[in-house]
Amino acid sequence: MKLKEEIGFVRSVRDYLITIEGLPSAKINDIIVNEKGSRILIHTIFRQSVEALLLDKGDLKPGEKIIASHEGIAIPVGLHLLGRVINPLGVAIDGREELPLGGRRLKLEVAALGIGHRQLISEPLSTDITLIDSLLPVVKGQRQLFLGNARSGKSAFILDLIINQ
Repeated sequence: MKLKEEIGFVRSVRDYLITIEGLPSAKINDIIVNEKGSRILIHTIFRQSVEALLLDKGDLKPGEKIIASHEGIAIPVGLHLLGRVINPLGVAIDGREELPLGGRRLKLEVAALGIGHRQLISEPLSTDITLIDSLLPVVKGQRQLFLGNARSGKSAFILDLIINQ
């Protein structure tokens, strides 16, 4: 469900840090734009306002209109990126021609899949120590937490386990 665009107004500007009022459903890492098309990244949310960072060159003035579209940071992807150098915003910094604006975009902030959607882990990781293999079965691809007292040899054991594999 796509949310309607919201309009806010710049309250104050300090270098690249902007305080904006009037964006009640803004979220952290949303990209908002001003009327000239300069991109702004929301990084702090307060009760009545948000603080944001100006990502593009340009200057904002108090009272200027800001439009929130509720999109996160996304960069264009495709074959046109082969051999190119871009910054985290998807802008070419290699001195060659500009990148095309359209096409497929990849979001940089993506939530991980839930445990139900992950691939089953079925290949055991053998430590060759019978007691440990029977008490703490470790499986390849699985994160394992080892708890114990300080200086009890946990790190040395894990390093030996990795080296032996």
